[in-house]
Amino acid sequence: YKTSHKDNPINEFYIPCLANSNSFYRSVGYFRSSIFIITGEAVINFAKRGGKIFLICSPELTQEDMDTISEGKNSLESITSKYIRNDIDALLDQSKDNYSIKILATLLKVQSLQIRIALKEVGNGIYHAKSGIFADTQNNMVSFIGSANETWNAWDHRGNHEIIEVFSSWEDSNRVDQHMQDFNDL
Repeated sequence: YKTSHKDNPINEFYIPCLANSNSFYRSVGYFRSSIFIITGEAVINFAKRGGKIFLICSPELTQEDMDTISEGKNSLESITSKYIRNDIDALLDQSKDNYSIKILATLLKVQSLQIRIALKEVGNGIYHAKSGIFADTQNNMVSFIGSANETWNAWDHRGNHEIIEVFSSWEDSNRVDQHMQDFNDL
């Protein structure tokens, strides 16, 4: 159990797990490349070792987008595709001057990062679950759940107040297996 105001989860948990893993499965409501400001070197080393990040996150849709979808004028897929194309173009334009964007662009280019978009079939809410699983080559796993998205604000001690609970496959395989199954079910 870690809290961002008492502990240093990025240095005491996240980065050491990344350093000892070859796969990282992460599902969040929000992802921002700002996470790479505090994990950049560890993520680069992870990718250099052949590590893969599998990310599931929600698209950012406005109420206008949701209303348009509800009225049948556009599909959710067409609107999110438009946002994704625009976001990628904007990221590539910014990558020359922005460290975190450079890392994101590099991870995508070398195929160390796979991003899937979670879409709800009904309702106006978003996919907002937050979990992660680090796995090594011997199939040892460390999973976590909590309030943290994959952003600088969630993981840096100067950002949000967050709570995460951590589980390991050698101490609580049922919880870790369930987290992996939840991720795979998406």
